[in-house]
Amino acid sequence: MWQRKGQISFEFVTSMLFVIFILAFIIFTASDQVPEIEQNNERASVNLEASRLTSMLLTSPGYHSHGSGGTEWERDADTLEDIEDVGLASDYHVVERDKVMNLGTVGGDVLNYSRFREITQISNQYRFVFSAMPIVDTSSKFYRTEPPEDPNIVEPENERYINSGNNVGYGSIVMGGTKYNVLVTSHNGRYDTAYMVNDSAREWNFIGAERYGEGDTIELGGREFVVEGFQNSGDQIGNIVILSREIKTFGSQFDVDSTITKISRYAAFKQPGADLQPMKIEVYSWT
Repeated sequence: MWQRKGQISFEFVTSMLFVIFILAFIIFTASDQVPEIEQNNERASVNLEASRLTSMLLTSPGYHSHGSGGTEWERDADTLEDIEDVGLASDYHVVERDKVMNLGTVGGDVLNYSRFREITQISNQYRFVFSAMPIVDTSSKFYRTEPPEDPNIVEPENERYINSGNNVGYGSIVMGGTKYNVLVTSHNGRYDTAYMVNDSAREWNFIGAERYGEGDTIELGGREFVVEGFQNSGDQIGNIVILSREIKTFGSQFDVDSTITKISRYAAFKQPGADLQPMKIEVYSWT
């Protein structure tokens, strides 16, 4: 009888030790994952605040309490002093240029970053990069070597143009009060080259015109733009050329010791005397 009990006790102890070993292994493994879990939770928290903050900026005009109050907090020193809510919008996802340009990292004549943090009550650090992204409509097309007479397009004569695809797109854009005419061509089935000329100087004569590819810098209306890309997806390839120009950087310097997350938001950019154009806002955030 004693032998049987001893056997049961031995088996019980062995089983318990096995269970304890398994539990210890699980706890050890789980504890090894805690930093990663915490890091993921922290990153999710940073992204959540960044999304909330940018949604507010893109949908609200903000508010100041100077005098009778209003939404034009960027108007002058008095309204800047009495800002109660920060917003950049004149309409839903339509960003006003004057509001963006009155953001400043330091200084008393702008909404500086310290005051911005105080008003918005944000917990994390931010750096915003605002870029205007004008689009050239090049949806009009002609068959290469058979240009239209209206407008009277004179085609480029360089080898790259001669070896381009048969369908050539064309259009115009006005920048800084100057009209620029544009041709776009494709190679190996992808639109990748733009030719631009000043309409007042050369009209639609592209002989000897400069050509630009993705990533190239071009001066339009006295300002430098980067060729971001060409439409190469969907049924209407070659219909647009996307340009970009950084117009404002606002916020803290990057902390090289922190994990920085980035989201990109898009809106329409409203500026005096110009059509609405797309805007890209790169939002960098960290704890």
